[in-house]
Amino acid sequence: LSGFLMAPFHREDAKPVFLRADQVFQSPFKGPRLNLTPALPVKNEVGREIHLDLVRKSIEYIQAGTLEKVVVSRRFSVPAPSDRLASFFEMIRWFPDAFGYLWSHPEVGTWMGATPELFLRYHSGVAETIALAGTRPAAPDEALPRWSSKERHEQQLVTDYIVAQMRALGLKPQMGGVRDIRAGQLWHLGTSIRTFVAQDVTLKLLSALHPTPAVCGLPKEAAYDFIRRQENYNREYYTGFLVEVGLEKTDSFEFFVNLRCAQLRNGKAYLYVGGGIITE
Repeated sequence: LSGFLMAPFHREDAKPVFLRADQVFQSPFKGPRLNLTPALPVKNEVGREIHLDLVRKSIEYIQAGTLEKVVVSRRFSVPAPSDRLASFFEMIRWFPDAFGYLWSHPEVGTWMGATPELFLRYHSGVAETIALAGTRPAAPDEALPRWSSKERHEQQLVTDYIVAQMRALGLKPQMGGVRDIRAGQLWHLGTSIRTFVAQDVTLKLLSALHPTPAVCGLPKEAAYDFIRRQENYNREYYTGFLVEVGLEKTDSFEFFVNLRCAQLRNGKAYLYVGGGIITE
């Protein structure tokens, strides 16, 4: 079975959908790497206050000891592009190192994105993921980012969580060092984690990891419940995950977290942005 799978963040409010590859066409794509233009702010004072209130609630829950970390987000809309395919090509020129996709399904509509975050890669008995957290803008005059203790702590939480989930399945994770990872105009902290694993156990690992503290929080169930009750919209497939299945090799696959994405519907592009709230 080959095709494209897209899984949601909210497991109660949406379901995974699979687009079967009855036919597959491949074509090389060439295009110049573009110079990114600065993003213009989308002003919405009402939406801003709603989000600030959500951040305040997050801090209250953390101070009360209910949460250690929670990732809260907001959604806003801009006019949808008139030519979706042209916009997709422009996007992958901007972000050639990301996993770019344009997907349309009758049950979930049309989504487009360029995610930099590998969720889980499997090939010939080896599973690998990246504990990616901490975000700073890439300043023009800064060769490498300067990280705060908050950002390093946040990234370590994600690393510790992934390692614990692997060990709970009887696996032996191997970790690389923490490194700077640039994605477009942003820097992240990342740690590669790999383990030897059977393919069927990889799917159990996938279930155990999702959603990671990088898009949800800790403790996981408490953070997940907070997000579901307190965010004023349904994330649907934002911060879910997606994967090509069996299009090239039957013994390998790569899952990506659905970040830096847009849902296109009713003449609008719905965009998503989130951030981790944590105490140092």
